[in-house]
Amino acid sequence: MPRKKSTSKQKIMEQAKEIQDKLRESGMNIDDEIRYNEDDPNQLSGAISTLYAPFAELANDYAGQTRLVGMACAAWNISFTEKSTHLFAIDDFIDNALTPDADPEIKMSVRQFIQELIERKWQLFPDDERRVASFNVVETKGQYKVMVAGIVKK
Repeated sequence: MPRKKSTSKQKIMEQAKEIQDKLRESGMNIDDEIRYNEDDPNQLSGAISTLYAPFAELANDYAGQTRLVGMACAAWNISFTEKSTHLFAIDDFIDNALTPDADPEIKMSVRQFIQELIERKWQLFPDDERRVASFNVVETKGQYKVMVAGIVKK
């Protein structure tokens, strides 16, 4: 009997396709495809999990896990931008992720954390050119599964 596509997998692929369509509409020449393969041992979700693994204890619930994965995905994508624009991209992420009245020390901590994740991406995956299109975290019996759709060159 064929496996049914999970609702989470459908959702993540729909989000990724929407992002790809928006990029095309904005004038970008997208000759890439979105892939999501749970059976691939080299899947992007595994790389993202490796990226934030030393910090996993910071996430003690679903919301924390989702925030941690979101920061790792943001750092992964920011790592492809010019170094001179990293702080602008990180600050843009922080502005969208935190409330405007967030404590400046928290903002600085998040900024430093994302910079550290970017450095880890360069060290651990220097030749990995996949981009994160979308992600989802699913909790099952106290365990978290990270699913990532990535844009890869054809």
